[in-house]
Amino acid sequence: MMASIFAHLKIISFTITKTAIMKRSILLLLLPVVLFACSPSKKSTSNTSRSFAASAPKSSDDGLSYATAIVITETAEGKGVNAEYEWIKKHYDNYKIKMQALSMHDNKPYDVITITQSNGVDLTLYFDISNYFGKF
Repeated sequence: MMASIFAHLKIISFTITKTAIMKRSILLLLLPVVLFACSPSKKSTSNTSRSFAASAPKSSDDGLSYATAIVITETAEGKGVNAEYEWIKKHYDNYKIKMQALSMHDNKPYDVITITQSNGVDLTLYFDISNYFGKF
């Protein structure tokens, strides 16, 4: 009877160890993806003319708050993200991306991007991404 209990405990222990190893492996594989996605390596030093689809800004659409967020009109994820960066390049010179985060506000998805300007001042920009969010 005791031997049977120890045999079951070994099987359970092996299963738990195997599951833990699998979870750890998956996390290690996802870590570079997350680090790359959060990387502040994009910077701009020139104004190049590229086409992108952001709504025609009203005078109050400066992207400095949820209320004045820049509306991205692209309908595909890749093009939408490019449109955000193109908008920043068009409006700001010599900056570095400090942080980017997805935020939900009033049941709408927003990309919130903080840039560090050449004078060292951080600026947070808001992009309404509801036209393309989750569409590939």
